[in-house]
Formats: sequence, structure tokens, C-alpha cells
Amino acid sequence: MGKALAAGTQILVVLFAARVLAPDDANLLFSLLALSAILTAVASFGANGALVPFLYRHPDRILAILGLLLGGKMLVSLLGAVMIAWLGYAQNLPPLLIAWTAFSSALLFVDFIAESRGNADVDRISRIKFVVFGAGILLKIVFFYLSFTVLLLTLYAEWLVIWLFYFLPVWRTMPGQRLPGLGDIALLGKFLASSSWVWLSAVVSFGWTRAYFLILTADIGVGPANAYFVVVRLIEGFMLVPNTLAMRFFPDMVARQQAEDEAGLTELRRQFLRRAMQAALAIALAAPLMLAVLYGWGSGRPDHLVMSPLQALLVAFAAFVLIFRVALSREIILTGFLALSIISYLAGAIAGFSVYQLSGADDYEDALLGYAAFALASFVGPFLASPKRLHPFRHALFTILRPTPRASRKKGPSA
Repeated sequence: MGKALAAGTQILVVLFAARVLAPDDANLLFSLLALSAILTAVASFGANGALVPFLYRHPDRILAILGLLLGGKMLVSLLGAVMIAWLGYAQNLPPLLIAWTAFSSALLFVDFIAESRGNADVDRISRIKFVVFGAGILLKIVFFYLSFTVLLLTLYAEWLVIWLFYFLPVWRTMPGQRLPGLGDIALLGKFLASSSWVWLSAVVSFGWTRAYFLILTADIGVGPANAYFVVVRLIEGFMLVPNTLAMRFFPDMVARQQAEDEAGLTELRRQFLRRAMQAALAIALAAPLMLAVLYGWGSGRPDHLVMSPLQALLVAFAAFVLIFRVALSREIILTGFLALSIISYLAGAIAGFSVYQLSGADDYEDALLGYAAFALASFVGPFLASPKRLHPFRHALFTILRPTPRASRKKGPSA
């Protein structure tokens, strides 16, 4: 519930902005979210989910490692905001506001710190998030009507409050931990080098989708570009569902792989793929319906769009592929060949922008075509790059797609 409320808060902010704010104000807010997301991806250092086993192996260095990571995130956020302002892409957004938003959103890695300390910490931080994000969304709704400036300042401010309430008790339970030293720097550097492929793939994925939004704003106008941004954030918000499924299946899949239990791993893989496909189908139906309701209400306004059947189909296709791709991401981790992740998103970015340009690059439908191409290429790319490594995944996928013949029932003797 804590994760659902955290993800849902950001979706509600985007949907509410699309309905309530003037197009230029909504575009300003979306530009801030886009630019800060790029900086957040850069400042993640690939050290989010991978932190769990790393900190578990070094429990006595948690505070020292966190100090180094926080310092790096602050520095990247500030330098990145200055670079954006210098390049002129900020659309009149103050650089310090970009840096503040990027740094605040980068603090969400506190989830993985809690996981590394055990279930008690996960439960405690979930309770904190439930209260903080619940109060935060109410405040944001008020700010929509009272102060746009304060709304921008509080977009990700909940994470600072969560850190405060989570780490004060943690700090008291870790007496005697010294400040980071050269050994900690070397230890962290070795870890970040091992997670560099994950980091690069996140930078490419977020960098393309957000940079694409900024390009669309210049090419096809504020209203259609805003509509594209809503599509992206809606689909990304729905990724909570397959990620939750992965939390249920993936640890057991890793354990079966380490035990060399191929039969058990294959069965778990099939179960996970079947559930992930069901979730992807449901979300593929839900996303266009939500967008139709959102923009259908604005049919009399020139800045709102009414979705055509083709546009709804493109949204449904992109949603299905990107939601189901979460299962492929877990398979890439199982193979240990993390370079497939960067190959996937690079292929998607190149295909998406190419299709957008070839289709004309002048309206909302072209933008959705590019996004659908991004989804398809990012899913197919790893299979083309390494078919042998992904053969078990492909085989399991074909198995669940192929109808299983029902066994004939033998009639027993009548009583």
C-alpha cells in the first residue's frame, strides 16, 4: 500500500495537472518533471535495487555509503541543472528548482536501504510513506488552486520527510560508525562499476522518453505534447503491478537457478509470465479508457484531444509491451548479461525517433507511433542481440501462448 500510494500520487498530480492547469502551466510542470527525471536517472548511479544485497553484505558501513551516495546525488543534481540552464532547455525553469526536484526524487532509493535491513524496516517505512504521501496528495490538490510555485516546490518533497522520520531512529541504532573513508570510496566505486549497465539503461530509457517530450513540445505544440507526457506517466505508474508480481516470484526463481533446479525454474518462469501477461492485458485495456475519460471531457477545448480509435490502439499496444517487458527485465538479470538492458533501450530510442520522423513529426498520432515503436524495439532488441541466452524465456512464452489440449476423460463403468 505504501508503494501504491507513492506511485499513485505522482500519477494523480499529472492527471490533475492535465485537467485543471492551463496548457502552458501544465507544460511547465511536465517540463520540470521531465528534466528532473533525466537528472534523477543520471544520479541513480545504477544503485537502486542493487543496493539491497550490497548493503546486506556490509551492514556496518550503511551510513558511510549513504553519505557518499547522497553527496554524489546532490552534486549531479546541481551540475546537471546548471548544464540544462546553460543549454537553454529549461523553458524558464529556475536551475535551482530543477536541482531541488531532481535531488528530492532521487531520494526514493531509501526503499532499498530499508529492504537491506530486513522486513521490520520495510514495514516501518511503508507505514511512514502511507501517512506522508496520503497527506501530501491532499496538500498538492490545495496547491493546484492556491499556489503553482509551492506546487512545484513540493512535487517530491515527501521523500525528504520520509528520510527524516526513517533515519532519525536508524541513526540512534548505529553508534560508532565513522565518516566515509578511502576504503568506503573504493568499496562503493567497485559496486557502482558492477552496476554500470543498469545505470546506463536507466539513463537511456528516461533520457529518451523525457527528451522526446521536450522535442514534441517544440514540434507539435503544447497540448499534444502534454497528452503524450500523460500517456508515458500513466503507463510507468502501472508498472507497479508487474513489479509487485516480480517481488513475489523473482526471489524463488533466483534460488532455483542457484540450486540448478531447471524444472522448478521453468515452472516458476511460466507462472510469472502468465500472470505478467494477464496484468499487461488488463492495463492495455485500462490505459486508453482512462485517457479517453480525461481528454473526452475536454472535447470543447482546443488544448485537449479526443482520442481516435487508432490512437487508443497505439496506447494499448505500448502499454501491453512495456508492462510485459518487466518480465523480460527480470530474465535479463537471471542471465547475468546486463548489457542486454542498454541494448534494449538504445534500440527502442533509435527506432522510436526514426519512426516519429518518418511518419511526419507533425501531430499527436506521430508521437504515439514513435512511442509504440520504442516499446516494440526495446522488447525485441534483446532477443535479436542474444537469442541463445533468452531461449528459456522465449520457450516459456511460446508454451503459455500455445493452447494446451485437454486430456480426454475416460468414462468409467456405470454404477
